[in-house]
Amino acid sequence: NTIVAEAKNAQGVTVRKMVTVTLKTTPPNIFIDDPGYLVDVSEVEITGRVDTQLSSDQEYTATVTVNGQEAHVVHDIWKATVSVNPGRNTINVEAVDMVGNRNTASREILVYERTVIQLTIDNPVPTINGEPQDPPLDHPPFISAGRTMVPLRFIAEAFGAEVEYDPATRGITIVLEDMTIAMQIGNTTVVVNGRQHTIDAPPVIEEGRTFVPVRFIAEILGATVEYDAATRTVTIIRDQLP
Repeated sequence: NTIVAEAKNAQGVTVRKMVTVTLKTTPPNIFIDDPGYLVDVSEVEITGRVDTQLSSDQEYTATVTVNGQEAHVVHDIWKATVSVNPGRNTINVEAVDMVGNRNTASREILVYERTVIQLTIDNPVPTINGEPQDPPLDHPPFISAGRTMVPLRFIAEAFGAEVEYDPATRGITIVLEDMTIAMQIGNTTVVVNGRQHTIDAPPVIEEGRTFVPVRFIAEILGATVEYDAATRTVTIIRDQLP
């Protein structure tokens, strides 16, 4: 916008001045970076970018808040540390430029909970997240025909699964989230959500407890398995949303 001011004195001399004013009505754009894979954290640094127009007397022309907390802004880069909980978290970002134009953006981030189970061959005391479990197992993990056998119910329930056993058919049903697993004592066929799989060693019963090959049951439940031959310790790790 061009504004012209004119003044004239009694002798008819005219003085004219002109100024140009720009009216900004477009709000700043907001970009939120992906914070990556988050596990067992209570706070996280959220970063991003906001488009700005630098002026002669200001370092930046927008302020940014993240979940109500003012972010640190340098030129067009912003960052803020926010509290998060296990599960789904919504990050709300608001940017306001120097003339009051306002914009918002949001992003959902996931925070996983990690469960770490450790079992040692011939040791009846397992640990969950470093805590020894009491009471101990009725029968410790063991090796049979080169396969590491671990207690099915203990592992499944540590991950939040429900386990049912039918003594009439010797059948085992495991339900975890949207997954259903059907097994049978002495049978190498396992049915996962209606699809058949073959395992290299069938479930067996020891001291009234069902044992299964560790690698198959852990991986079918979405976990990873590590084995330390020196200590004969099996580590099972699973990340999941609450």
